[in-house]
Order: sequence, then C-alpha cells, then structure tokens
Amino acid sequence: MIAGQGCAAKHRPSGEAAGGGPGLQGRIAYEVLPEPRPATPVLSARQVFMAPDPLDTPLPDYPAGAITKGARPVTVMVRIIIHEDGAVHQVLDSPREQRREGDDHVVFRQAVKEAVRNWKYRPATIRTYAEGEDINNDGNADNTELIEEKAVRTYLDLLFTFEVVNGRARVRVAPPE
Repeated sequence: MIAGQGCAAKHRPSGEAAGGGPGLQGRIAYEVLPEPRPATPVLSARQVFMAPDPLDTPLPDYPAGAITKGARPVTVMVRIIIHEDGAVHQVLDSPREQRREGDDHVVFRQAVKEAVRNWKYRPATIRTYAEGEDINNDGNADNTELIEEKAVRTYLDLLFTFEVVNGRARVRVAPPE
C-alpha cells in the first residue's frame, strides 16, 4: 500500500444542528495530513506516483445533541484506505492518534466514519513514461509519452476537530500534536 502525500482542506457550513439549542450552528472542515515517513513505492526513473484526487467528499454533520455551550474540543483522526476503483473501502483508526474512549468521542468518531465511508476519489496511480521522438535530431528525446497508468491502493490520514466557539459549533482543521 502506498501512502498519500499532500495537504487539502474543505469547509462546509452545516446550518442549525439538531438539539444544539438556539443560535448554535455547525461548521465542518477537515485536513489531509502528510505522512511523516511516507511509504513511497519503488519507482523507476520513468515512473511518477500520482496521489488520489478527491471527487466527492461530503463532510460529516456535527453530531445532533452534541452541541452545547462550553463543550470541550474533540479531535478525530482516521485512516482511509482508497482502493484501485477510487472508493473508500475501509475507515480505520489512524496509528498516528492515541485511541480515546468515552461516549462523547465515540459519537464524533462515528460521524466521521459515516461520512468518509462514502467518499470517492480518482484513484492513486503510477504513471510510466517513455522517451518520445527526437524531432530536432540533436540526439535527445524532445518529449515523453505516457505508456501506462496503473491504479494502486493507497491510504490517507484525515484530522477533524469538533468544537464550540462563541456559541457556534464547528469542525476545524488543526495540525496533529
């Protein structure tokens, strides 16, 4: 399996959350975390790894009834396994996060897992290129040609932080500690 590299963030207002009380609203965001020691594939000089590209990534809703003034922030980090077809086939606990227990954390983790389970990606690929023609006859190829593109399974670690700030619930992007 190949680790995905890069960083992306998404934001979505989610409106009034059920059970949150008057004036409490949710905002959702996530971050794709770069792998500290990526497991990069063994590539030849003519190959390039292309990370998965998100196509449909609807964000989780702030859990109904969990929005309360003075609520402490809750962070959830998951690892998603993206198969060759671009679908998320597994949602796992990220090995980069200490496992936390408690009813409140379980509710937030479940909201994340339910949302990301349906995400779709253009799958990660390994592209293989060959030297092209020597158009100007100088002894060097003037371009390269894509001769193969193979989809590969990969994973991404995602970080979500749920919090209430000034009476408003939100999920924000935050770097891991």
